[in-house]
Amino acid sequence: MSTHSRPTSSSSPAQSPIPESPSCSSSSSSSSSISSPDEAISVGAIQVVAPVVEEVKGGDAGNASDRSGSLERQRPRGGLAWVDPKVCEIASVFHTDASVAEILDKVPILRASAEESLLAFSPCSSEDRVCREQSSTEPPFFFMYSCLFSDLHVSLPFDVFTVGVLRTLNVAPSQLHPKTRASMQAFRVVCQTFGVGALSNFFLHFYASHPSELVDRHSLVSRSGSVLFKAFMASYKNFKEKFFKVFMEPVGTRYFFIEAGQSRFPLF
Repeated sequence: MSTHSRPTSSSSPAQSPIPESPSCSSSSSSSSSISSPDEAISVGAIQVVAPVVEEVKGGDAGNASDRSGSLERQRPRGGLAWVDPKVCEIASVFHTDASVAEILDKVPILRASAEESLLAFSPCSSEDRVCREQSSTEPPFFFMYSCLFSDLHVSLPFDVFTVGVLRTLNVAPSQLHPKTRASMQAFRVVCQTFGVGALSNFFLHFYASHPSELVDRHSLVSRSGSVLFKAFMASYKNFKEKFFKVFMEPVGTRYFFIEAGQSRFPLF
């Protein structure tokens, strides 16, 4: 897979509806409906963009092997004091173009009807952390864990159900724990089976959100007497270091932005 230059941001993304949930009723289903997981396509031809390597200065570099360092060293740039320091210790294993190209060739990423020109993907620099914010010189992007595609069949762009959950909880795609994403996928399948729309407010009726003071990956907890699904895994491990960047090409910004500067959900 060849490496291409990183996409530039669109100055004024056009306002456009995002794909409906695949389980919407016939009155709302259309060609823009997101496909079911088994209809996702491989994106081996999608662009892979090179990471931005930032200079590490002084105490900005956290080090997982140096647990005796100060908390300030382990915090990400931007003063995000609410982030659990453990999050800032983990660098991505996707740090080369080849590593990202390999996952793109093996795992379906896009819904079947999506154009390959919507998105571009980039490895992370050695200093990138999943909680890092976009700098003023970077085009819009967000981090994604590869397990969401390989294990849970999440596809891009997100449908209205996923966007609604992210927006209501005010969390970025990388903040939701995979166990919560598994419950969302199961809820979508159940709704599709019964021919009803998978709506975020219906889903969140069954779950409570209890963020901790120092935030790690966010998990929803079933409300008492309202357990819908068993846990996808008792302990979901070996995913935290497997994240990469998803950049929006100009033609794809309409799926992520309502208008210039206003995203449909938190990117970070």
